Amino acid sequence: MVNLRIAGQCLAPMCCAAYACHVLAPGQDTSQVMSMTDEQAHTPAPPPDDKVLGLLGNKKAPAMHIPGAGNLGIALLIVALGMLFAASLVSYLVVRYHMHLGPGAEIHLPPGLWVSTAILLISSGTIHWALAAVRRDQEKMLRLALAVTFALGIAFLIMQTANWLDLAAAMHRSLAAIHAQADVLLPGGAIIPADRSLVQHHDLLVLFYVFTILHGLHVLGGLIPLAVVTLRAFSGRYSRNYHPGVRYSVMYWHFLDIVWLLIFAVLELTF
Repeated sequence: MVNLRIAGQCLAPMCCAAYACHVLAPGQDTSQVMSMTDEQAHTPAPPPDDKVLGLLGNKKAPAMHIPGAGNLGIALLIVALGMLFAASLVSYLVVRYHMHLGPGAEIHLPPGLWVSTAILLISSGTIHWALAAVRRDQEKMLRLALAVTFALGIAFLIMQTANWLDLAAAMHRSLAAIHAQADVLLPGGAIIPADRSLVQHHDLLVLFYVFTILHGLHVLGGLIPLAVVTLRAFSGRYSRNYHPGVRYSVMYWHFLDIVWLLIFAVLELTF
């Protein structure tokens, strides 16, 4: 054992020297390699990457990407908003069921709602076109499809504003017609049939504005991230293997299309 220990102590420097001669660059001194190994031995191990916060010391590092987390988040958002719109539709149907419109001026939905519906359906096709383009790495087609979708979203809001103004004007004409038919109140404070029609039409219009403005606000809210996604697409941030922003925008936009089709169908059948 003593001889083996002595032999090991003698062979260790020789092995280090042989290793140094093997890895040394021409002209490099052996003492430099020995000092480098001593420094590495005494250097503490670096801390693990802080991938959760996306920081490593004073330098920024990529944040941790959890597969499927974004899809789950947008799905939960869609479910929550779907419950909101479903509750609004049920409330409208309950209120509308108890309405018995009496004689008076008739109020019809603006014909421009059909144009708004067509615009939104076309935008649903263009944004799906964007998703198909990015999956094929067609950057020019992706940029064009996103830009067209954004423009159609703006056109939808402009058309809805025109519909709101059109219906307000129709309501004003209806009020004038109803007031021309009879007085507002009977002696004793009872509401005459014409005035009852006025009140019930007014409630119906309030529900119309609540529906359409609520949906319009969500379209406006969808245009903001869509604008960000479009700018990133023009910056070359998306590819076939990485396009989460495009995918989330497509999911949310299709949801808005489905909600509007339900709202429009309910209004057409009950107004």
